[in-house]
Amino acid sequence: MHTIPRKHARFDMSNGPRRQTGAAALVVVMLLFFIMSLVAAYTSRNLIFEQRTSTNQYRSTQALEAADAGVDWALAQLNAGRLTSACVQSTSGTDLSFRERYLTIDAGTGAVSPRSAVLGSGGSVTPQCVLNTGNPSSGNWQWNCHCPLRDTATTALTDPGTAIAPAFILRLLTGPRADLVVLQSNSCTRLDANCLNFLNDRGGTGDGVASVQVTLALRGAINRLPTAPLTVLGNTFSLDSGASLQLRNSDAASSGITVHTAATALPATGLSLTGLPGVAPSGTTVTDDATLSPAGVTGFTAEDRKFVQFFGITPATYQRQPGLPQLDCSGGCNAAAINSLALRNPGRPLWLTGAGGTVTIDATVGTSTAPLLLIVEGDVVLGSGGTLNGLIYGRKANWAWAVTGSPTINGAVIAEGALTISGGSSNMTVTYDAARLRHLRLAQGSFVRVPGSWKDF
Repeated sequence: MHTIPRKHARFDMSNGPRRQTGAAALVVVMLLFFIMSLVAAYTSRNLIFEQRTSTNQYRSTQALEAADAGVDWALAQLNAGRLTSACVQSTSGTDLSFRERYLTIDAGTGAVSPRSAVLGSGGSVTPQCVLNTGNPSSGNWQWNCHCPLRDTATTALTDPGTAIAPAFILRLLTGPRADLVVLQSNSCTRLDANCLNFLNDRGGTGDGVASVQVTLALRGAINRLPTAPLTVLGNTFSLDSGASLQLRNSDAASSGITVHTAATALPATGLSLTGLPGVAPSGTTVTDDATLSPAGVTGFTAEDRKFVQFFGITPATYQRQPGLPQLDCSGGCNAAAINSLALRNPGRPLWLTGAGGTVTIDATVGTSTAPLLLIVEGDVVLGSGGTLNGLIYGRKANWAWAVTGSPTINGAVIAEGALTISGGSSNMTVTYDAARLRHLRLAQGSFVRVPGSWKDF
């Protein structure tokens, strides 16, 4: 019997369930990879967006801080002395101060006008600064500035060539009132003319930009003017026998008063008084005036209250004014030293410190067009060649004047305490000059921010 061999049975698994299961797993894996890729791309996009946002915020903050720094810098310069074209303080009388370069102040009305800053060629001239960050140590970074003169070609600042080099440019504009001026500061995160200008759109440079504006007012060197050539706030006013003091006031606005004092009596001899025409000498004086010694206020000394009624602030606050020129006269000082300080600081009052010292006016101090306000802590020696144009305010409880010859004062004298004038054969003349005194109130003093006027764009 022939047996047919049995073939071994084989199953083809290539198209069976196992292959179908592998394909499904691959699809799932690919789908998961795709989802993960989307998540990674989205995360990367957000990271890039955050980086760009942070960079923009950094540049924006940097530009805003630079613009605000420009305002503070300009305010400090307006209250400083003479400077060079590089904005460096100068002792040369030929250099102009910042306010002389860019402002005109009317001494009669107090109107403040920006000077035209247009070159003959049509280009504009404005002060500007750039932060030189070339030094590896940030503590040694410094501002390089340029303060060009009107109608004078300007030299461009040098670009520091570093990644961080914020710069600002300034201009002064007519204010909302005649006695106000607007200061505008434009800034950029790099020194670039197109980025800093005041005329064109600055947003296309790709840099951080900002613009800050504030209104400024000139706070006068003195708030309230005296009404007489001689004002004595103390209860004693004495004049040596043989000494002569002539007091003259022909100003109708001040009623021609020659002496204004809290003292009950005036010197019996040596006093020559000339007021308005037709008014007797005795009718030109105001004595025993209690208003010259204001009532007590908590926290204010009697001397503070007397000072405040003329200057509007306490002596300590007045002395802390930014850039107030001070001269140490504790060892004595003379007209030459006073004039030297005044020359370096035009348009500013002078505080002469040193209660134990002596201020000697032995030459002409101040001029008719540039009178001086002197706040003096020590005694005064007025020589025969001495002439003061302006106002002198004495801060001593017992202020002593030693007078020789025939000195003159064109303006006024205010004694915070008692006043004693010695000099047997002297003949001093004090003439009330309203124009010089108005100059001190309207055209001299410190520039300050007007509250609420700051804004950015």
